[in-house]
Amino acid sequence: MDGEDSLLTSSVSQLLLDKHSISCRPVPDVAKTNSETIDSDQITRGLEASSNLSRDTGHPGPDIKPCVATLLETTLSKGDFPDRNGSAVVIASELKRIGVDYDSALKRMEYWNRRNNPPLKPQELTKAAQNAYSRDYNYGCKNPILESFCMGQNVCPFDNRVRSKKNHYNDLKFLDYGWQRHLSSNQVRIYWIGLKYLESRRKVGKGGLIYANHKQIAEACGVSDRRIGKDLKVLQGAGLIKYEPGTPRKWEGKASEIRRIFPISRPTYYRVRLLKRSAQEP
Repeated sequence: MDGEDSLLTSSVSQLLLDKHSISCRPVPDVAKTNSETIDSDQITRGLEASSNLSRDTGHPGPDIKPCVATLLETTLSKGDFPDRNGSAVVIASELKRIGVDYDSALKRMEYWNRRNNPPLKPQELTKAAQNAYSRDYNYGCKNPILESFCMGQNVCPFDNRVRSKKNHYNDLKFLDYGWQRHLSSNQVRIYWIGLKYLESRRKVGKGGLIYANHKQIAEACGVSDRRIGKDLKVLQGAGLIKYEPGTPRKWEGKASEIRRIFPISRPTYYRVRLLKRSAQEP
């Protein structure tokens, strides 16, 4: 890999934050998934597209698949590959995964569709969106449509930073080790219900990085959001999660980052003492 590619690879995790206008681009001629053979322009396109979609939706950039973001900025023609209908379902599925509501997703898809040649009929676009939002699709690197827009798994922010490769770990150890006897009922619900649900909903895998605010976590596990922050810090102190608090100020745009730690550790005497101490705090 030459010097230019090395520089791009090392800075992949930092999404480009300058204000790029959304411009549709032609479909790449060749599908490549090896980061060694993908040119620097393809990497830059993916980072720019992720940054654009992050800015427009308010969702953290690393949790957006660059290949889908690039597809969203690409002009598609009738009779060519990838086809417009299949691409519409892929785009809608990603918007659903990152938490965009149906109406907002449909508006964004309409904006994309106006640049296609020719655009899909309104009923076709609506059908694609409804199809995606009524099911639980998860399109990844091996999807034929997305292969053409892949920047390479070795440099993809979503694949390297967000998606987990620890699905072989057994999270039943949480119960086997008796953590439920040392944590409050809310803390158990957050860990065992809320975080597991968000991992599944965001398609990041067991132990994947979750970007979420306290309200989203509370809704996922059915508890009040008043103590979510304190309970997450307790779970962090117990060695069960990694937790980086976000900020409630909208203009800063920083969501909390949570990741369950695997393999699950046993509750030690020291950790149990800390848990009892935290339980006594108001």
